[in-house]
Amino acid sequence: MIFYHGTKDPKLRKLLVGKKSTREGDQGNIFLTTDYACAFMYAAAPIRSFAYRNGKLYLFERGEGYLKKLYEGHDCYIFTIEVEGAKQVDHPTGKVYVYDKDIELDVGKREYVPDAYEKMLELEAQGKLGVERWEDYTDEQKQNIRKKFINDYTPYMEDFKNRFPDQYDFFIYFYPELKIDNKKNVSKTKNVLSTNKKY
Repeated sequence: MIFYHGTKDPKLRKLLVGKKSTREGDQGNIFLTTDYACAFMYAAAPIRSFAYRNGKLYLFERGEGYLKKLYEGHDCYIFTIEVEGAKQVDHPTGKVYVYDKDIELDVGKREYVPDAYEKMLELEAQGKLGVERWEDYTDEQKQNIRKKFINDYTPYMEDFKNRFPDQYDFFIYFYPELKIDNKKNVSKTKNVLSTNKKY
């Protein structure tokens, strides 16, 4: 059966069971997907704002130019993998499988993506990926999205600033209200974020 696995690591040659360094491969399994667009999304920059509609992955912008700023100029790699015995699991994408053995990767079946934003546009044009852009929303929808985004991320901004400054800068570019200096009651909770960062 054919699967895909995305990564930003140019040196990745093997997926190891139970090794968090493979990002998707913790908890005793390696995670694979039958959806190329899903592998691309996780390789380019995992985001929380996505959903499947009629079997197709859709990405949702959370600010004007959000996805362009997130993806443009960033590269990644997508491996095509053929294994038997992988088991489908319950996952929002509906197309994720787990495999309980190490996988040697074939560099000859690795695709290099030099610009993730260009690849996103290409997949959209091919009908393999949907994109809901900021300009598609009404003013009321934009206000509700901003309110929810700020409420959801405010408790974690101190951790983002201390541990993932690039992600912190990305968030406050679109949501200056999240800047630590502007918040009096930011949560002091530590170690609540996974290294699998999501934008």
